[in-house]
Order: sequence, then structure tokens, then C-alpha cells
Amino acid sequence: MINGMPKKYIDIYDQLLKNSKWNGACLESTFKKKSKRPPQLTHKGKLISVHRASWIYHNGEIPNGIFVCHHCDNPKCFRIEHLFLGSGKDNMQDMIKKNRDNIFGARKHSLKDLEKIKKLRMEGYAYSQISKMVDIKTSAISAFVNRHGIKKGPSKPRAKKYPLGIIDTIISLKESGIENQEICKKLGISMSTLYRRIKKNF
Repeated sequence: MINGMPKKYIDIYDQLLKNSKWNGACLESTFKKKSKRPPQLTHKGKLISVHRASWIYHNGEIPNGIFVCHHCDNPKCFRIEHLFLGSGKDNMQDMIKKNRDNIFGARKHSLKDLEKIKKLRMEGYAYSQISKMVDIKTSAISAFVNRHGIKKGPSKPRAKKYPLGIIDTIISLKESGIENQEICKKLGISMSTLYRRIKKNF
């Protein structure tokens, strides 16, 4: 091994070229691709994505926090003419432009749904409120909002879960000597809710 390279390769780009094939205008790596990650190779004991290795070979080190993006939208491609540097925001905008922005790896919701989530969040709705409006899990909504840096507007009032006069009804029923379990049945509430209401108001 010379300078961290196996003897059969002159340098890292030679290693890339000898493990590649042309696919149209793209120069694709034939290294195995794991899951949804781009192909990687081992260089000086560390794994590095083929497109990042190509950029480093041609242009030097990549600044911290900067991505190597693809004009061709082909993660296997390491052709230098198809690569460009960008920030996380640039990378995300490029994904959105190419309709590749996603939630948890694959598009599960339409662009119409995602636009609605963005609009509702900017109008001040909480994740739980948006979830009920668009019928999407709060975890997916949270991931989308955080990924796109969507700012929340002034909070919208939450719907009251129980009638405003429920505590007066509870007091009236208790004064009538009705047991807690019977009160819960009459009002359609749980015992824990009843205790919380009593504790809060007594």
C-alpha cells in the first residue's frame, strides 16, 4: 500500500475510474451502494462517498458543513462536471426543485399536502392541530417543518376539549352525593380527568 492506496491504484481517482462505468453522460461508480446512501470507497481507513472523493481529488478539501451536490441528480455519478458545492439550504432547495424533498426517505405525501402544512404552520397552528387538518402524523409534520426551517406564526387558539361549565357540573353532581365513577359515566370523562379537574379547582 502506498500513501494509503492499494498498490494496484495510482491514486484515489484511479481507484474510482477502475471501478466505474458510463451511463449516458454520467460516470457511475460500480462500488456497492448501501441503502439510500451514495456508493462509498475506503480511503486511508475511512469510508468516503465517491462524489466527495472525486471533488477532493479535483478541487481540494471540502469546507465543513458544505455538501457536494449533483446537477445530474444521480448519486452514483462522480463526474466532476456534474458536481457542485452547496450549503445544506442549497442542497434542500435543489431537492425541492427536482421534486426529491421527502419525509423519512421517500415521498409519502403530495406536494399539495406539504404546501398546506407550511401554510398552516406559518399561520400559527400547532403540530397536533395541523395533524387533524391534513391527516398526517405529527412526527412527519415536525420533521418537514424542521427540515425546511419553517417559522411558526402567532399561535392559534386550541379547541376546548371539555365544555366550559364542566367543573360546575362536577361540583353539582358531587354535592348531590353521586360517586366519582358515576360522574365519569354521565360526563363521558376518565377518572384521571375528573381528578385533575377537582385538583385544579379545589
